[in-house]
Amino acid sequence: MNMLPYIYDNEKSIETYSETLKYLEENQSVKDKIQTLGIIYSSIGHSVPQTIENFWSGHSFPFSESWDDIQISATLCFFWIV
Repeated sequence: MNMLPYIYDNEKSIETYSETLKYLEENQSVKDKIQTLGIIYSSIGHSVPQTIENFWSGHSFPFSESWDDIQISATLCFFWIV
C-alpha cells in the first residue's frame, strides 16, 4: 500500500526479500561468500586491542559503527526494489 507522498511500497519490498532468499538458497556459493566476507570483517574487530587503559577511549568506535552500517546495508539490499 502506498501513501502519498511516500513512494516506498512495502508489499514490493517483501516480494523482493522473498526472491532474495530464494536466490541465495539456489546459489549457495553466493550465500557462502557473503557469510565469509561478513565473518572476515567481523573478526577484524577482534584484532583491535582492548585494555583496561583504553577501554573507554572510543578507539574501537569507528569499527563498531562500520560493522553496524554493513549489517544495515546488507539488510536494505535484501529489500531493495528494482
